[in-house]
Amino acid sequence: CGLNALQRRAISQALGAAPAARAASAAEVATVPPGVNLGGWLVLEDWFFSGAQGRHVASQGTTGQGVGLPPLLKGLEDTPWQSEGLLTKWLQDTRGDEEALKVFSAHREAYIT
Repeated sequence: CGLNALQRRAISQALGAAPAARAASAAEVATVPPGVNLGGWLVLEDWFFSGAQGRHVASQGTTGQGVGLPPLLKGLEDTPWQSEGLLTKWLQDTRGDEEALKVFSAHREAYIT
């Protein structure tokens, strides 16, 4: 994931994980992925939330791929969002600041289960 050992340890500690008491066996290494991917949690990328119609890792041109932001924002197939900034602005303009905050807060609270 591109993190060095110190960064991984800091994230692990911040998330409350206990330090490893022993080295993992070869079988454990083969079956348990090291670490977690928090992509799309704090910095949104439209393709993470593109649904079945998503085709690209990066949006092409000026059309976004984001069709929602779980758990509260769904059904934006007709008006997909391209970036976190544009989504925030659209939510503020169409639903107001309180609803925009509610959508983002719900996403961040529900993303890690």
